[in-house]
Amino acid sequence: MTYQLLVPPLPDILQFVKELQASFPTKHLGELEYSLGLEVKRNHMGILSISQNKLLDIILQKFDMIDCSSIATHTLFLAIT
Repeated sequence: MTYQLLVPPLPDILQFVKELQASFPTKHLGELEYSLGLEVKRNHMGILSISQNKLLDIILQKFDMIDCSSIATHTLFLAIT
């Protein structure tokens, strides 16, 4: 399952980071790609997609289930506003 979030443009984010740096010691490590089991991607329109696909693949490999057949399940759609 993948969630999508609409986020501010990159210049606005960088300005926010500058303001944080004025008050707190920070390090800019680049754009977030993966954290706490969540894979994060930004498309060309600035929309973030957040999924746990990478974590699920790691778990399936760990338990030697990567080649198992899948089954369709009912999913819940969550809109974040």
